[in-house]
Amino acid sequence: MNKIPILFCVFLCFISGEQGLFAQKVSKVSFSELQNKLKQSPGDSITVVNFWATWCRPCVKELPYFEQFHQQEKQAKVRIWLVSLDFPEDVDKKLIPFVKQRKLSCPVFYLNERNPNDWVNQVAEEWSGAIPATVLYDVKGQKKAFHAGEFDYAGLKKWISENGN
Repeated sequence: MNKIPILFCVFLCFISGEQGLFAQKVSKVSFSELQNKLKQSPGDSITVVNFWATWCRPCVKELPYFEQFHQQEKQAKVRIWLVSLDFPEDVDKKLIPFVKQRKLSCPVFYLNERNPNDWVNQVAEEWSGAIPATVLYDVKGQKKAFHAGEFDYAGLKKWISENGN
């Protein structure tokens, strides 16, 4: 019996399964857990956190620019985190399929908080809560810059460059 077709079938089943070989995981976090993760960042990397949702057109429009930066600027010591504000009932049926379909490579977090009024001002006092919104944190997890609204790639790259030092 030839083992190659069997191994090939096992491989195909593995990569085409529901999770798939390259499927991105969506991690559920509370706001305090997100803050702790920021403080545990590698000492030489800044972190850019983009708050978004699948139902937000400008958010979805700018996601490829965060992905592009993540892929092309790996040497820049910048971590890109995508923090979804999707509704709890949409996580399994919309958010996770969206992340898989788009093959997002940036870490994706689902912020499991019911009341934005409890945490929005902790992100940035100037933030109304509207998305998309992006925050740049220094290597110690302290907020350095805030941007309300969407980015294009050039604008994102310039904003990170100007605020990341």
